[in-house]
Amino acid sequence: MRFGPAVVDADTTNSRSYIELDTSRPIVSGTDIKGGDIIFGASLGDPNLFVPGSASNLAPLPASGAAPSAEECAESVDRNGTNTAEVKRGDRFCLLTDEGRVAYLRVVTAPSSGTGKLDVTVWETPDA
Repeated sequence: MRFGPAVVDADTTNSRSYIELDTSRPIVSGTDIKGGDIIFGASLGDPNLFVPGSASNLAPLPASGAAPSAEECAESVDRNGTNTAEVKRGDRFCLLTDEGRVAYLRVVTAPSSGTGKLDVTVWETPDA
């Protein structure tokens, strides 16, 4: 395990927050982050997650169930990866970072403005 599970706050008021998950603790910024892994925002009114560069690295999970393992998340991204998803409280996703780490994201809050919260777990890369 690299990080988490822990809640990460992201401001959706100014349309979006860029989140970098390949650091020892997630970095959240209102401007583009080199190597950013996910954007959490509400630029069109509906809260959403978006993968920079439109890579199909985000996979939705069923709304209920146990938290997945790193292997289950990686398989989910391989099978069901997309680059964007509208979100609401309780939604769950797996994510592949740009450095090959696997992450699990659970939406705690998803306002159209204000602070959104994601419960995040990030695993080390398989060869680390």
